[in-house]
Formats: sequence, C-alpha cells, structure tokens
Amino acid sequence: MSTKNICIFGDSIAYGEWTHHLGWADQLQNTLQQNTLESKFTQYYFLYNLSIPGNTTEGVLKRFQVEAEAREPHIIIFAVGTNDSGCRDNPDTPRVSPERFEENVRALIDMAKHHTRAVIWIGLTGVDEKRTTPFETTYFSNERIGAYDVVVKEICADYNVPHLDLLAALRPEDLEDGLHPNKQGHDKIFHAVRDFLIEKEVI
Repeated sequence: MSTKNICIFGDSIAYGEWTHHLGWADQLQNTLQQNTLESKFTQYYFLYNLSIPGNTTEGVLKRFQVEAEAREPHIIIFAVGTNDSGCRDNPDTPRVSPERFEENVRALIDMAKHHTRAVIWIGLTGVDEKRTTPFETTYFSNERIGAYDVVVKEICADYNVPHLDLLAALRPEDLEDGLHPNKQGHDKIFHAVRDFLIEKEVI
C-alpha cells in the first residue's frame, strides 16, 4: 500500500469560486478518489485544496510552511500569480511588483523542495479584458498576466519544476465574469491538469 498526499496552494480559480459546478481541483479530487477505489485501496490519494480567494504569492508564502508541515505532502501544486499581476485602483501598479514576484516564486519553490521533489506549477490563465479593466476595483490585463507567467515559466525551468502553460487555454466564453472560469472553463483546466500530471508520472 502506498499513499500520496497532494497539496494545492492557489487562489480563487483553484478554489473554484463563482462556479455552480465542480472546480478543476474538485474534479481532480474526484478522479483521485476513483483511482484509489480502482486500486482496491493499494494506492491512496489524499488531495488538500489549500487555495484562498484573493491570495497572491505573498499570501501563500505567509501560510505555506505551517500548512505543508501539517499535511506531509508528497506532491505540491502551485496555482497562484494572477492576483499578483492585478492593479488595484489604477491600471499601472501591480499588487506585487515583478521583482518581488520573482523573489516570491523562487522562495515558494525552495520551500516546497524541502518537503518533496514533486513540485508542479499550474500556469496563469487569460482574462476577458472587456470585463476586467477593471474587475471591481482591480485591473487585470492579458499582457501583464502573460509577463508574470513568463517569470514563473523561466524560474520553473531553472529549478527543473514542471510548468503547465494555460495562458491560451480559455476563451471569453469560458469565463463566468471575465476572470473566473465557468463550468466549461474549469472542465478545460481539469483535463489539462489531469493529463499533465499523468504525463509527468505524478499520478
């Protein structure tokens, strides 16, 4: 018998906010539970979705160590960064500067690698700018999201951490409010994440 504890540290998209159906992380959990049943309980999967709406990399850093230690993860998945790129109350000043964002991403990967070799980063998704400039009081642009995703991708390459590119995965019709995926959007992310984890022999 073997056990795999999987921790997802993410934001509202990974949390599944504002969807009437299962978010991509919930769908992944259901799949892993089915895998456990099909293995006749020789392979246990426990998925902990530790995502918090509104979180930036700063927020994840503050809570990562305590939450990871409590769950003894074998696999750590990061799905955060979009909120870092958002600009509150103006279109030009990100919540987390590019320089600070790079430091945070490196720090998170360093910390994760103290717990496990299996670290994955789920890339950022695009938005419908007609509805996100602004979204409430925060401005999200695809150009800035793309630039932050490039930072993640380059750092992941430095650390040999698999990065799933989702930047072009969603279209405006896949978004509930211009930012958060609807059922169709979450289904697309789930299938991409599931196939990626299988390809990387993580699950």
